[in-house]
Amino acid sequence: MANVLTVLKVVPNETSLRKEQIENLVKEKIISELPLEILRVEEQPLAFGLYATILYVKGADSEEGSAAIDALQEKLEGFEQIEDVEVLQQTLMHG
Repeated sequence: MANVLTVLKVVPNETSLRKEQIENLVKEKIISELPLEILRVEEQPLAFGLYATILYVKGADSEEGSAAIDALQEKLEGFEQIEDVEVLQQTLMHG
């Protein structure tokens, strides 16, 4: 079965929330419940000390995988420290 790579942009609503905190939040509170794997985490400067966190997440190319990505996005948006979550790209991974 093929997998899908989803790239998510997570924008916090405060400058003190950085990549490490968002990554830990996702790993500890969300990802353990979902059939997803974080492959890479990057930080992207936005403005005035605010950084977006870019998450590269692998999931199955199935309804379950799509539902897991939707659940991840919804749960992230539910945290008061998170301003916005946007899917930047979804790519089919082979092999």
